[in-house]
Amino acid sequence: MFIKHKMKADGRYDRTKARLVVDGSNQKTHMYDFISSTTVSLSLVFILLNIASYFKCLMVSYDIKGAFLNAVFTDEDEPTYVVIRKEVAELWSQLDPTSEPYRNKKGEFLLALDKFAYGLKQSPIKFQQHLRKVLQNIGYVESQYDDCLYTKVTSHTFSIISTHVDDILQVSNCRLMTQELHQGLIDAYTTVTYNPNADSYLGMSITRNDDGHEIFFNQSGSIEKLLQEGISFHK
Repeated sequence: MFIKHKMKADGRYDRTKARLVVDGSNQKTHMYDFISSTTVSLSLVFILLNIASYFKCLMVSYDIKGAFLNAVFTDEDEPTYVVIRKEVAELWSQLDPTSEPYRNKKGEFLLALDKFAYGLKQSPIKFQQHLRKVLQNIGYVESQYDDCLYTKVTSHTFSIISTHVDDILQVSNCRLMTQELHQGLIDAYTTVTYNPNADSYLGMSITRNDDGHEIFFNQSGSIEKLLQEGISFHK
């Protein structure tokens, strides 16, 4: 169980989150074929920002909560079992008393996974495949040059999105297309953080001037963190 204090892009405290993570180091290679998911390059993000600046587009960002858990095991996947150790199992049974009879003599749970939990080696690529299908169902076409880039174009409107695991940036000249993507993601994933101004993405704070033609970004939060770690190291 990992507990993390999450910070905003500008370095301010956001929230504290806990996540149950599987120890994928125990997996054998016969259990998976591919484990790497691709992530968007900064150069592509900067191209999208340039397009948004030139056409004064809407910029929207989305974050899918519990993303990996949306990818489910199929008959083609190797059955995978995990042990929930006593300390976490006790908390689990307090939150869900109906689970108590299933704890073994050591006070642990032995579970068969039906979803790709965080920590499994193949979870990132499984979620990427799931997200690809969701976006294609909404009408987006994956780029043949970069599988983190998707487009949807009509005679007068366009929407371009980049994906970085569960973080999505959308640039569009049509508000209806941003609403369509937002609703499509909610239909597929239920809990989606929606930022209509895309004021942060991949650890960068993003601002625009009044007419939308100039876009500024910085990483003050990351810089402050590095400075603090450097001070602590030298102490």
